[in-house]
Amino acid sequence: MARTLRQHVEEAERIMSIGGVKTLIPQKGLTAPIRVDAGNRQLEYAVSVRVVIKKYDRTGWAESYLKASDEAAGAVWNSIPEWHVCPLCLGRAPAERGKGRVYCVTCGAFVHPRQLRGLVTWDLRAMAAALRDGGIGVG
Repeated sequence: MARTLRQHVEEAERIMSIGGVKTLIPQKGLTAPIRVDAGNRQLEYAVSVRVVIKKYDRTGWAESYLKASDEAAGAVWNSIPEWHVCPLCLGRAPAERGKGRVYCVTCGAFVHPRQLRGLVTWDLRAMAAALRDGGIGVG
């Protein structure tokens, strides 16, 4: 079964939270419990998910959206400003004036301004595609 992007992030956070902790699992018939560590594959998976998030999150909003609970994700999404930004420097840019391109005062380039929510959506799609293709290897 394929996981959604949010499920990948939740699983990576769960693995990282127990990554360095040894757990005791009592088993029937044995006198001493067995110590179990999180496996290397699990840790590599968790780090790979985190690397993908850090690489493709240009704005910083996608990570907070993905780490929020299902109930809070809508509030995080609604808190993303709707202003237009330069896709190169992420500085606030004026809206298009009919010609499509405007001058960005911050980076000094003529760009097609995009809404910040649109850039976050593109980042989320890029993250999902990278994880679907196998993530980014860490080892």
